[in-house]
This record gives sequence, structure tokens and C-alpha cells, in this order.
Amino acid sequence: MPLCDAVDPVELISPSAGGYARAGFSVAAAGDIAVVGAYGDETQVIGGGSVTVYRRLEGDWTEEIQLLPPVPHVGDWFGYSVATDGARIVVGVPYGAAQGVSRAGHALVYVHDTSLGWQLEAELSNPVFQDRFGSSVDIDGDRIIVDAPGRDFIAEDAGGADIFVRRDGVWQYERDVILNSLVAFSNAGQSVAIDLPHALVGAPRDHALDGTPLGGAVYAIELSETGWSNPVQLDAIDPFANGGFGGSIALDGARAVVGSPDAPWSVFNSAGFATAFEFDNGVWQQTQRLFPPFGPWDTDRFGDAVDVRARQPPDPQLFWHRGWRLRARRDHRCGQHRWPGTNAGSAFLYAAACPCPADLADPAGTLNFFDIVAFIDLYNSGDPGADLAEPFGSLNFFDVAAYVDLYNAGCP
Repeated sequence: MPLCDAVDPVELISPSAGGYARAGFSVAAAGDIAVVGAYGDETQVIGGGSVTVYRRLEGDWTEEIQLLPPVPHVGDWFGYSVATDGARIVVGVPYGAAQGVSRAGHALVYVHDTSLGWQLEAELSNPVFQDRFGSSVDIDGDRIIVDAPGRDFIAEDAGGADIFVRRDGVWQYERDVILNSLVAFSNAGQSVAIDLPHALVGAPRDHALDGTPLGGAVYAIELSETGWSNPVQLDAIDPFANGGFGGSIALDGARAVVGSPDAPWSVFNSAGFATAFEFDNGVWQQTQRLFPPFGPWDTDRFGDAVDVRARQPPDPQLFWHRGWRLRARRDHRCGQHRWPGTNAGSAFLYAAACPCPADLADPAGTLNFFDIVAFIDLYNSGDPGADLAEPFGSLNFFDVAAYVDLYNAGCP
């Protein structure tokens, strides 16, 4: 897979986002839908929150609708977390009331109707005071996972998560993810991810698998014909105490990325990094650590939000970050842009500009005989760069045929 350079991003910023709206604290995208949460939005009440939905039409991203709390209350933080699969949007409200229990938290599910637009479909909850249910959410088709980092079932603020399933058009509770190994204040569920058959739950204040105190943990469960498996803890190599491993999670197929935003790097505190995992032969294995290309800085919290696309989509890939928290965001067009208010926030959408995988030789930009020679050299030497066709992992005739197709088509 060739390396891709991100083209100039499209900035998604709601004109209604005022000071301290924190727009872009939560983001999600699927297909032609992008969702940006602004939990500090004061359109209705202070800290009531909002979520802005954008749609891509003929290549341009336009604001479609601003979702507001159906019953606004001060400090509910509607939009603290968001998720979408394109057909539905899940909005976390971690300090909202649920079934009469104040500050228990809940999650709202919106579904798109071709004639009516985005409509509220369901409210998900498991009402316990101060559970902060809805601090993190994710959706994959007919299943939704919602965290509860303040849950006290095992110990104070040990946390947990719940999975909901849609059957016969109705969303219903399916099971909880309770981790008996948790310690107090583990905050399990501070981050969650689901991409069937897998689901991951982060516990950034838990003990690491090797026993490192407060090294952080991620627990994985798997859905089979017999139901969900028992949680298994991922093994992070050389964890750091107070590193926050599991503070953010992204999952796509058999690949996962886990953020450690509080981890030190060299002499820099909370510089942060991310860890990549792959599911192979029934086990999640660490494959790589990811560091920022611009170098470490104190309190950058690199890895505070992560995303992964393990499968190459037909459209350009989307990359998101919590721009207002990262160092790159603080430097972005400094003094040249009139933000709507202090810490109003915004989100950035990146498309990948990937080089043509058949354009292998200088001069770049024109396919010719030299590119064919370069491919043959790669193929004969067993270079992974020549592995262009399934089944991946071994070079064979299918890779040659794939290269010929790319070459003849001029690399579409």
C-alpha cells in the first residue's frame, strides 16, 4: 500500500458555534455523512450541546442540520460523543437524566428518513447516578455500544459498557461488558469501538496486563453464534504508568488503533502515542507504535482521538482529529482566521492523495517501460510493494495481473 499525503483539509465549522462550544471534540464520518459534536454549545442552554450533520453533495460538504437536545438542560453535554454508520447517528449525553435519574447519562439514536430527514428513533440508557453513560458511543449496523466510565459495579468508577441490539425495529439491551479484573477508578468504557464480530472497551486507568500500575488496558470481546465471548485483555508492549492506554480506540475489521495520550516520550510529558493491533489466529497482537511526524511536545496528547480504515474504501479515506486539542490546531492559520469565539472549535476533513501504485520509476507522473521494469524487480525480490491483489501476503500471478490492469488503466 503506497504512502498517502493528506491534501488541504476541508474545515467543518458551524456558523452557530459560539465561544467554548468545543465543536470537533467528537467527530464521526461514514460515506457522505460527517457528524461534529459541540458539547459546550449554548444555543438552547449553557452546556446543553449540539451536533451538526454535514452531507457531501457533488463533492462539496454542506451543513444539513443541527441536532439539538429534545429536552435541553444545563450541563447535559449533548454531543460529547457521536458515532454514525451513515444510516443512523448516535449521540452521547453523559450528564443527562435517564428515567428520572439525574446525571446518569443516556444516548440518543437518530435515523434518516428520505422525506422527514433525521428523526429521533430511540433513547438508550441504564440509569445509575453519575455513571456518565454515553461518554463514548459506537455503532455497527444493528448493534450499538455505549460506555459508562463512572459505573461502580466492581469498584468505585471502575466503569463498564453496554451493548444494544435492534430486533424487529426496536433497540433493546443485549448485555453489559463488566470486567472483573478492574480496579477502582479504571474508568472502563471511557472509549469504546464496535465492528462486528469484535468490540473493544478501553480502561485508561486500569493496571496493564504486565502489572504496570495505571498503565491502562483494552478489553476485547467477540460475537459468535453462541453469543459474546468473555473479555480478553490486549497486551501492550512496554506500557507506561499513567500513560492512558485505552483513552481512545478505533476499530475496523481485524485492525485496531489505541491511543495513549498521557504517555511520556523522551523528556516530554503527556506527548502521547498510538498503538496498532491486528487480530490474527484468534489473538490481538501489537504490530506498531505510531508517533507524530512533527516530533514530541509537552502535553500534546497525541492519540487523544484516533481512527482507522483497515479496508480501502472506494472514496478517498477520511482522517479526523480533535483539532482544537492538538498542537497542529493551535498553529493553524494563526491570526488569519476569525474564529466565532474562544474555544468554539471546528473539525477538519482530510482526503488522501495517494500516488499511483503502478508509477514506480522516475520520472514520476508518466507510466512507461521503466515502471514495468521497476515492478518486475520488486516482484522478483519479494518486495511487499508488489503485493497488489488478494490473497495478500504472498506474491503470485494475481499480483502481476493486478499491476497490468493498473498500468493499462493509467492508475484510476
